[in-house]
Amino acid sequence: MTGEEGGKEEEMVAESVPLVIVGAGEAALHVLERLPDRLLKKTVVLAGAEGQGRRGGPCFLARSSDKLARLRMEAQVARKTTRMACSSQDSTKLEKWIASKRTDDAGAFAVEPLTRSVKNFVACPTLEAVRKFLESRAKRFMKKGLRLIAGRPTSLEVVNPTAVEGEGGGAHPEGHAQLVRMKVSDGSVFLARQVVLADAGTCLGEVTVPAFVGQITPSSGEEENQDWLGAIAYAEIDLDLSEESLDCSGKAICIVGGGMTSVHLASHAIKTLGAERVYLVTQGRAHQRVEPFDVDAGWLGRRHMKEFCELSTPREKMRQYRRNVDRGTLSPDAKNELDNLLQEPTFALFTETSVSSAAWREKRWSIDLEGSQGRDAISCDYIWVACGTSFDAMSDPVIQDLENCSSANFCGPYPLLCSDSLSWPGVPNVMCMGATAALALGPTAQYSVGFRAAADKIAKALLDPVKFLSITKKTEKIFAPEDLLYDEGSPGEWDVGPKPTLQLPEIQKRLSATKKEKLGIENYTWSDDDFEIDIYIKLNDTIAKKDVVVALREQSLEVLVETQKKCYYLHIDKLYKPIQLKKSSHRIYEKKGKVVVHLVKRDNHEWMFLKG
Repeated sequence: MTGEEGGKEEEMVAESVPLVIVGAGEAALHVLERLPDRLLKKTVVLAGAEGQGRRGGPCFLARSSDKLARLRMEAQVARKTTRMACSSQDSTKLEKWIASKRTDDAGAFAVEPLTRSVKNFVACPTLEAVRKFLESRAKRFMKKGLRLIAGRPTSLEVVNPTAVEGEGGGAHPEGHAQLVRMKVSDGSVFLARQVVLADAGTCLGEVTVPAFVGQITPSSGEEENQDWLGAIAYAEIDLDLSEESLDCSGKAICIVGGGMTSVHLASHAIKTLGAERVYLVTQGRAHQRVEPFDVDAGWLGRRHMKEFCELSTPREKMRQYRRNVDRGTLSPDAKNELDNLLQEPTFALFTETSVSSAAWREKRWSIDLEGSQGRDAISCDYIWVACGTSFDAMSDPVIQDLENCSSANFCGPYPLLCSDSLSWPGVPNVMCMGATAALALGPTAQYSVGFRAAADKIAKALLDPVKFLSITKKTEKIFAPEDLLYDEGSPGEWDVGPKPTLQLPEIQKRLSATKKEKLGIENYTWSDDDFEIDIYIKLNDTIAKKDVVVALREQSLEVLVETQKKCYYLHIDKLYKPIQLKKSSHRIYEKKGKVVVHLVKRDNHEWMFLKG
């Protein structure tokens, strides 16, 4: 056997484990809290998006802890009570833990760990107190033999135990009719009886990068100048307010985003960093929407959830989810902070406004704004992006692999999971948490309360797999195609009627008047490049510009091409995601018989399909 052949065989050998949890964030801790010690000792946790801590090596909560430290948010009040935040079924454990730390170490907390109580609720802790408590729980799990690996899955497949006897398969307990083979970025391979997906991409989504970022251009003569790269930063990734080298005195800063993080950044820039001018640009009107918790308090009990579960179609559930999930609201404390900022002469708030373009000229940003009140222009030294995350299950590679193993029904970006165990349809030993389970858990899915609800369901399935083995159908109910479609009106509003198709007079006039042979355009190709989609239509005939009509709407398109004898027509009534109409365009190559439709996306998330 050659060395190469030996390497291949070694790569194929998998380690058999009872449970793999993907993700080392808060969601994973809720699951671990419910596992017996005998299972904890054999469980493998992949750090996934959490990555490594500041001291190196994998650790729990690395990503969230890093964000708190970078943005100096430790003293911020969590939008949850101590009972919502607690990863233990003992709802007073966090309060007892805080009391013990106060007694043992006077310097345990930088600020008061418990704030005033919200009306009718117990006290809310600071983000620092929640982080330290969760870290203490993670240390307890590690002491019991839990394995934490710095890696993320690169592929996942479902296999039959009898087909992998040489890899530790074939001798698994009753209830595991199939196994999951998972390859990890560090080169290891696991053969798992059960898998829980609790990573950031599964629970929260990916970082949102506004479209204007992908269109930034340096000024003439500065193409080789990379200074602009250091003049833009992202709250979720690399903005670091703790750096001593960050000099904002006398500088102007534009903050893009409308949530609590944006308000905190604006306040810190003015009051701590000495910024001369701060602009806050938000697409919504967050300053008018105040909520003490991540979601309305009604969702913390059973009444709202009972109504949610009784909704008859996934379409209705998704509308309910979108209406109630946090869309840039502020806590009472953040609202007070914003009100104080509005009294500052150095602060300017632009609501219902978006950045249409940004250019780097003479060591400064020139930014064009477009909003409900018209256009405006500002200039600044730094751009800080705080647009949070956006979710699409199919953008996660692990979900893509699962879909290849067993196809699931989707309503918009959300899959329909088995509601009893939150398992993937047809793969009962792979369970999902967070926003991936939104249609089963409701608006709390991606927050602490939802993590607890998901962990309760998943723990029961982990500890009694025989009971849940029979749940292998795609969904518990067969839905008509129209029940799985969703349609949106203006931002924040949802149209309850059917999705209108695009019927522009010019195209319809030509179609109805022509006597030429009408053919649908079936053969076309398309490409996705960060913020842009190009659709290539090639006809085996010469065309004239006057005989081509392209009609675009926010999430649909029509193309009509007339030649001497034929009339070609393409209608996509629902694109994968909405586009930026004003920046989208098309080009016509007459001699080549070619039409290229250029679409500009609203973010940098990959389109898995052209059609929605």
